[in-house]
Amino acid sequence: MNTQKALEVLQLAKQYGCKLELAPPDKIRYSSQQRPPEHLLEEIKLHKPVLLEYLKHTSRDLSVLVKRAFDGYDYCLKQVQKQARRDGVPLSFARVPVMFWRSTVKTVLQINDAEMGIIERLLIQDGQLKYLDRAETILTTDEQEQQEYMPDDATGTAFNNWLYMPQEFIYC
Repeated sequence: MNTQKALEVLQLAKQYGCKLELAPPDKIRYSSQQRPPEHLLEEIKLHKPVLLEYLKHTSRDLSVLVKRAFDGYDYCLKQVQKQARRDGVPLSFARVPVMFWRSTVKTVLQINDAEMGIIERLLIQDGQLKYLDRAETILTTDEQEQQEYMPDDATGTAFNNWLYMPQEFIYC
């Protein structure tokens, strides 16, 4: 399913004040104050299979939540890295488990499993996230894969300990 195309058509319909809904068994109904322009109706007909598949899962425009879901990945990565530092694990091994990310994003954005699946597919299709393993249990980014971490030898450990030690501020 080309989820991105379905979102583009939904956004185009929204620009014209038109709401698209699933009408069983395999029809799309629109509601609008006025008749939508012909090019919008042609886009709906052209991409009907993709729209039907999308509307079976949700009628919401999820494009606004994609950025927030990616921000959720950054949040999860920071949490995993913080735990890795506490455990003395090299940061190069700190990866975000898919289930941790999904549960965090679903809770914060208040979305269901189907909507989460659509958002995940969008992030994967856009290349913002990718699976690190074939079992699709770990997420990563291109940037994170390219990043080189300082080895945790004696110097690295001392530096990391100094960097992350609690700080006290004294006001004079």
